Amino acid sequence: MKCTLFFMSFLLVKVLYCQDVKEIIYTYYSYYHYKTEMKLLYHDGISLFTFHKEKSTFKDENGWEFYNYDEYYQVLVDFAEGTVKVNRIEEKFPLTASWDLKDMQWEITEETKMINGYLAQKAITKSLDVTGLKDDMDAEKGYMGTPFYENAIAWFSPEIPVPSGPGFYQGLPGLIIELRYSNIKSVWFTLKQINDVSLQNKLTLDEPDGIAITRDQMFEPWTIDKKWLKQQKKLLKSGG
Repeated sequence: MKCTLFFMSFLLVKVLYCQDVKEIIYTYYSYYHYKTEMKLLYHDGISLFTFHKEKSTFKDENGWEFYNYDEYYQVLVDFAEGTVKVNRIEEKFPLTASWDLKDMQWEITEETKMINGYLAQKAITKSLDVTGLKDDMDAEKGYMGTPFYENAIAWFSPEIPVPSGPGFYQGLPGLIIELRYSNIKSVWFTLKQINDVSLQNKLTLDEPDGIAITRDQMFEPWTIDKKWLKQQKKLLKSGG
């Protein structure tokens, strides 16, 4: 009898706490033939995208060696609240920024095409991504190495009612199937597959909040005052 009650209780807990979540897998392509998978989770108006590019070294056909630096961040979007929260690891320290979802402005065009079996529509917004290493920073021009990716070009599908996508991009009336950039042809995301998975907890950022910075500083970390950042790192280490 006790075993039966325990089993029934277990099933009840499972029913109450397990959620059906959309697990959306993207293939990410970057410079020098780097390729990996990135994951977007979506449930009940909340999305969580995890970007993790491991450091690696590549050689081109001429034998030139290139370096990809490690990069990690998570983007949590609450569509009901209209908020975006990002945690990024920068030089082994966590940085956190939040902003309004409405800050993402899209120009939706009439252009369409088929991508991976889905009819996708084209939308354009200003890119939020930067590229280059800190050693390449050009103080006068205000960017690292190369400029912004210029515009982000999203191909979204209204067939999939998920208003999110890879990276920092969301807010379209359908899932972003593919994301490219207007002046960087060797970096893009494309949808690989969509799975239904179970999750026991609410979608949240994996890491605790780090040093609080602004939205602009999240996209332009070289603009952060170094003395201030050093003080904040000391406070974070000491638990203050």
